[in-house]
Amino acid sequence: MKVFAVILLILMNFSLAIACSCVNMNEAERVEALKNYAVIFQGEVISVGEDTVHCMKDKRGNCYETSEGRKIVDRASKDFTLKIERHWKGIESETITIQTRLDSCRWMVEKGEKVIIVARENRYEENKKPFLVDNCDRHLANPELIKKVFGEGKTFGEKQKPEVKSANLLTIIWHTIASIFS
Repeated sequence: MKVFAVILLILMNFSLAIACSCVNMNEAERVEALKNYAVIFQGEVISVGEDTVHCMKDKRGNCYETSEGRKIVDRASKDFTLKIERHWKGIESETITIQTRLDSCRWMVEKGEKVIIVARENRYEENKKPFLVDNCDRHLANPELIKKVFGEGKTFGEKQKPEVKSANLLTIIWHTIASIFS
């Protein structure tokens, strides 16, 4: 019985060690956190890539290998591409590719799914995908909070309303009248 209890305790500690753990934040902390994200948008997943394994590299950029010739894995990731429907921060084009890690914190999405994404800059230099998202970021993808901080957001299909400046209109009228009498 003691052996069973010890094995159970070891397994419980192991599962806790690999579980995704997110910081619990109050609303003021979530507002500040949102301001630090690189991109915030709502979109539809248009493609989901294959799993990619990244090896641990030495100073020259070569992958470390075991004595059997297997590469030592640093991390694994998956890319997904979205069509932007509404954006609040950091978006310059109508589509974007985001990366998620393939660990206990991964953000799983499916093609056709509509999601709100808050993503940070990808710190892995060799990666061509500039933005990274994980399951903890999902807690900040709250539409009410995002609108409270950044407003209604923008879409690429919206036409910008022309800004009418009354001072400019009066100036034009004044110059027109002055030119008539001069």
